[in-house]
Amino acid sequence: MMISALFPEDAKEIRPLLEPLITPAIAYDNNDLTVDEVIERLSKDTLRALIVLDENHEPLALQTMELVQEGDVKILNLVTTAGERLDEWVDDMEQALEVLACDWRCDVIQTRGRPGWFRKLKKYGYEPLFFVAQKKVIQ
Repeated sequence: MMISALFPEDAKEIRPLLEPLITPAIAYDNNDLTVDEVIERLSKDTLRALIVLDENHEPLALQTMELVQEGDVKILNLVTTAGERLDEWVDDMEQALEVLACDWRCDVIQTRGRPGWFRKLKKYGYEPLFFVAQKKVIQ
């Protein structure tokens, strides 16, 4: 297994490999991103990504992120986390994110997700800041 940066110029070219990873991730998120928007933002470098390749150099997981400035706080915001065989790469991904956050002089790493995701992240020191509840309105 190997984690490497996805370069903006490669995003559109390898879309067929990325789309199966991105699609389920955005289906579970409430940020209204589409696959097209993710690929476009990756290609314009407004969204960055780390890709996990398996032993056959096939994409196994994708972590997208963006840099956000809120006042004096620089945030490495994790936008989508997607992939298979999470237990095989999550420790290495966390280490890679820590290195990037330090290199980019971020103050914090932030993410959002479902309660099960936060249970996984707790061992890395992530703490929930708030919870969001949603109710669908029937028209």
